[in-house]
Amino acid sequence: MKYAIFFTLLWCYLWFWLFNLDSVWRYLLLWPIVSSFILSVSYYLNQPRLILGKTEDGIYSVLLLIINLPWLSFTYLVWYFNVLVSTENFENQISNTNIYISRRPRLNELKERYEIVIDLTAEFIESKEQGQSYFHLPWLDGISPSNFQIPKGITRDSKILVHCAQGHGRSATYTAILLRQLKLCNSTAEAYHLILQSRPSAKVSKQQLQYLIVN
Repeated sequence: MKYAIFFTLLWCYLWFWLFNLDSVWRYLLLWPIVSSFILSVSYYLNQPRLILGKTEDGIYSVLLLIINLPWLSFTYLVWYFNVLVSTENFENQISNTNIYISRRPRLNELKERYEIVIDLTAEFIESKEQGQSYFHLPWLDGISPSNFQIPKGITRDSKILVHCAQGHGRSATYTAILLRQLKLCNSTAEAYHLILQSRPSAKVSKQQLQYLIVN
């Protein structure tokens, strides 16, 4: 809910300046105004496809990319800066499994071939390399998922990489349920504990934790 409130307040703030600036350049604010409205709606209604329109096969909407570019550009810059300064591993293998949890990979970081890469980001275009089998399940950052799916053909022996933007909340939420459904753990609580042992910063939000409790 905090993201929905943030984008709503941003939308109101931009409208304020649109009506209070005298310069003709104020009309440039219409672009982020439309974007912040769409983003607030996407978070209020938990509709991740309003960000880029991403489908399971990775197709995205160029129109939504252009509309939301003001916020997406900022998101990409923050993500890239975090990658540069972070001391956290790009990926971590969950103990005694073939499942890896990671932040969004750059192209040169997917040298090792996984059977499947599960991309949970709603805000990024895929970073697919040749030979990678990708499955896109866009979720919004910080909140519980609107749906949960497992790619067909996955077994407990499949080599899987699960990632969101930073490899924290969304990745941990999905991976915990995946571990339980593949019967690699007896419960999501046990799975979450195992994830934190492998990647200590992969902490879920309160809403995501509640989702894990009931699932």
